[in-house]
Formats: sequence, structure tokens, C-alpha cells
Amino acid sequence: MIWRLLHNRLPTKDNLVAHNIIPLDARFCVTGCGEPETANHLFLSCPFFAPLWTLVRSWIGIAPAVGELLQDHFA
Repeated sequence: MIWRLLHNRLPTKDNLVAHNIIPLDARFCVTGCGEPETANHLFLSCPFFAPLWTLVRSWIGIAPAVGELLQDHFA
């Protein structure tokens, strides 16, 4: 999963739109926040899912990283 995440290969809605699997108007986040569903959005800025990943990070003892891209958090 990490390889897919870092190479933008997760089946997020923006990737599904890019491969013509779903229509363009269906690209928004499943939580209804109004943002396009990208990996960066889901893991870092979504008001519903981002706090979940913060809890997981704290549970496994990883300090948060400063950065707006997922790659920054793995560096």
C-alpha cells in the first residue's frame, strides 16, 4: 500500500476520473467536504480522515512531519 500511496496509484476518485472509470462530477471526497478526493487530501487535509491518520501515527509512535505532500511524511 505504501508503494501505491507514494506513486499515486491508490484508487482515489481523482485517479478513477483520470482513467475514465467514473465521471468528472463524481471526483469529490466521499465525506462531502467538497474537495476533490486525492491521496494528499484523504491522508493530510480531509476534515474526517486526516485526524484518523494522526491517531494512527501517534499509536505507532511516529512524530508528525511538516509538509503538504505525502512524500514529505516518508522522508
